Amino acid sequence: MIKTKEFGELKLISCINMRKLGGYEKLRNLFKSHNINYEIYSLSSKPGRFGGGKVFEASNNKIIISSYSHAITPRIKKVGVYVHYLYILSKQDFEKIKDNLPSRQCK
Repeated sequence: MIKTKEFGELKLISCINMRKLGGYEKLRNLFKSHNINYEIYSLSSKPGRFGGGKVFEASNNKIIISSYSHAITPRIKKVGVYVHYLYILSKQDFEKIKDNLPSRQCK
């Protein structure tokens, strides 16, 4: 259980393997193929492990998927940039896709 300003207390449901899934682009395609409406927040670049992803349940019946994407921008050729994305969708919509998300061990 973690506390956040925006979503109150969040309960960790599972971890997803973003590397097996193929990154955030594939995640968005998964939402699209199931006609899922979602909000996306791109947080400022910060270090994180590529391939990670955690699924949280918010108290307001929403599911939050946090993922890291690793990208090398044209401006910064030498350094990989980690971008942290938050996807917010309804619990009902999450039920449609949860079997398609490759899970991994939570630490």
